Amino acid sequence: LGAPRLNHLSPEYLARQISGYQKGWRGHHPEDRLGQQMRSMASLLPDERQVRDVAAYIQRLGLSQ
Repeated sequence: LGAPRLNHLSPEYLARQISGYQKGWRGHHPEDRLGQQMRSMASLLPDERQVRDVAAYIQRLGLSQ
């Protein structure tokens, strides 16, 4: 898919980055199409708990390999 490997990153870091998309300091550049997609997806998470849950899930994906 051309997506970066994320499961080696800490849940805290991932949650911070997802929050960055929600707050608009990531994915705002007009040429960053993938960042804009991520920003749209991150906006669907209603609260900080959901952000942390997604970050923890991403990290667990690497543990099953």
